[in-house]
Amino acid sequence: MRISLSSGYVYFAVGIILATALTFIRLTCPIDGGSGVITGAEGLKVTDIDDKLVDFKIFDTGCQEIYGDFTYSVNISLVNEASVPRFGALLVKFYHPSAVKSAVDIETARRQRAGQQEAQVQDVVVTEEMSKGGKIATFTKRPVATELVFVEIPANTAKTIEETMNFRGFGYEEIAGFGNEGTKHAVSAAPPVEAIICPYSHGTGRVPLTEWIRLKAGI
Repeated sequence: MRISLSSGYVYFAVGIILATALTFIRLTCPIDGGSGVITGAEGLKVTDIDDKLVDFKIFDTGCQEIYGDFTYSVNISLVNEASVPRFGALLVKFYHPSAVKSAVDIETARRQRAGQQEAQVQDVVVTEEMSKGGKIATFTKRPVATELVFVEIPANTAKTIEETMNFRGFGYEEIAGFGNEGTKHAVSAAPPVEAIICPYSHGTGRVPLTEWIRLKAGI
């Protein structure tokens, strides 16, 4: 007895087989370059950051816990003064507004560091977190959320990148007044000080072909 298979079934089966096979083909992760870790964007300077609270939702679970869902539009201004392209990660942090201790401009920060280090102002490199208005910010509390951003800036180029960031979860009880008169999280950006395990290769340095294609398309 001869069994006839429809062409649609055959195409579907072939597609499943190919998709499965592609997951077993692993290539060097285009984000971490095969190292399994992500390093900060060396040689890049964050000159300003602008953020806008696009949307937020607050849910009272009835168990004395608040579930929050926040979406921000974040623009980060960068400059690469080197004669070669620079690629790497930036760590964007979101703080409760009460955590802001101080914010000073870069030149003031340099003078302060120079006095503390007994060094020349021009020799001081400021690596602290940059916040809105090109201010160097310090905070008294841990961030409520962090997001990694991958950037690539051509040589001798200034560029502003635009990102939509979302974070959600429990632990946002201190959110009274959010959305009113501009009340929102304080946002900062800076290259991470320590290497971070790559969230795409999970520290292996290799990703499936399908993921490699997706990552290359997004770089």
